[in-house]
Amino acid sequence: MYKLIESEKVFQNKKLTVFEDRILIQDKEKYYTHIELRNGVMIIAQIDSKLLLVKQYRYLLGKDTYELPGGGIKNNELPVEAAARELLEETGYVSRCIELVKEIYPLDGLSSQKIYLYKASELEFVGKKLDDTEIGMQTFFYSIQELNTMLASKQICGAASLSGILLYLYGGTN
Repeated sequence: MYKLIESEKVFQNKKLTVFEDRILIQDKEKYYTHIELRNGVMIIAQIDSKLLLVKQYRYLLGKDTYELPGGGIKNNELPVEAAARELLEETGYVSRCIELVKEIYPLDGLSSQKIYLYKASELEFVGKKLDDTEIGMQTFFYSIQELNTMLASKQICGAASLSGILLYLYGGTN
């Protein structure tokens, strides 16, 4: 299959590292560029059959997006701890029950980054704790019908959020 000959770090900052690997595939030498990103979490949270989404401006897209709450896992933080922290920071809700639903790889051709998808229930609102990159973030609850309309009109476009919402809609979170 694939045999690594050499891996070179070509760029690094606080958010990512870029590698260029020299690999052997079926006796042919090729180059494979990939990035290392920290793992993250996304949370499927619902009250009364309505799913909680955040509306957030995404600089790179130049527009507001609707997403499941979530974010990066900090050093020495367990994924479940990150899920609870992100849920509180972005939405103001705490959950008495957070359970892992699935691990997804949103950029599997470019990165081995893993997103842990959690389901949060038994929610209680205690107040948002937005960080400086989340200013203006809003939270909304949407019914299944509203989610289907948003999906059809392409209002929800992030890969990890799409995965979580489709699992929610089609019973993959039970």
